[in-house]
Amino acid sequence: MHHIRQLQCVEALEAMGHFGRAADRLGITQSALTQSIQKLEEYYEVSLFVRDRRQITPTPFGEIIVERAREALQSIATADREIELMRNLETGHLMVGVDPFVSGSLLAPALSKMLTVHPHLRFSVRTGDWHTFKASLLERKIDLYVGFTQLSSDDPRVNLKRLSMPPPIPVCGPTHKLAGKRNIPLDVLLQHPIVSPSPPDWFLDWAASEGSGRTVEDIRAPFFLVADDLHLVKEIVKHGHALTAALPGDLEIEIKNKLLLPIEVRNWPKETPISLATLSGRPLPPAASLLAEEITKTAKAMPPA
Repeated sequence: MHHIRQLQCVEALEAMGHFGRAADRLGITQSALTQSIQKLEEYYEVSLFVRDRRQITPTPFGEIIVERAREALQSIATADREIELMRNLETGHLMVGVDPFVSGSLLAPALSKMLTVHPHLRFSVRTGDWHTFKASLLERKIDLYVGFTQLSSDDPRVNLKRLSMPPPIPVCGPTHKLAGKRNIPLDVLLQHPIVSPSPPDWFLDWAASEGSGRTVEDIRAPFFLVADDLHLVKEIVKHGHALTAALPGDLEIEIKNKLLLPIEVRNWPKETPISLATLSGRPLPPAASLLAEEITKTAKAMPPA
């Protein structure tokens, strides 16, 4: 079995393309780096790198070793992070995936409470939809995900906890044609450009249930812009002729100041189907369990529709 240092040497040499720079990156001598590479080449009885005055590049054999070295080092880093998280609540690095639609209203308050009580914890938050993050959860690249998922999971590896959330509020800018209109049918809604994070499954399911005869692609067509930045989305709607929808907490200031106006959509859903996703059969680190509890409390504290 190769020593971790040998794997680090292979990865660094491929990344830097130079023995001296790779050795500096690892904090070892160039001689030590050369010996480590030579031992691997002796073990496999093949050349792993092409030595050139200007650039060191991996051979086809070297490319295989580099790829496996990266995978192994990532697995080791993941194990180190998970062990540190399982030790206690005072140290560790928690990886969180979140749909941008709920990052401000749901995740931000929960993280604020966590950091107040446990200031030495570290968090990394990545935004995106469930289709993007499911694989990351299964590969343990994130510890939990909060956002839109299927209403139930047909994958036994995933545990979904349903959160009760108020419905999103459809809004438009103050000069939009739909401003002040009531009981707007879906067909009229879809005649206008929509800006939003990635259209969630609940919206596509609701639109399909309205019996317009539109396909999923027809429903997606008005989405003029798909963006992970809710602030960007709101600014476009304020000053243009697009529509969007967001949770009440993310629209409170804009609606109060009449920068965005609520619009009444016929048969609009009565709740937002949000889930908290974790791995089934895997004990959650204490920090992840506490964050999940805070997210649940935040969701329950939101006023009903």
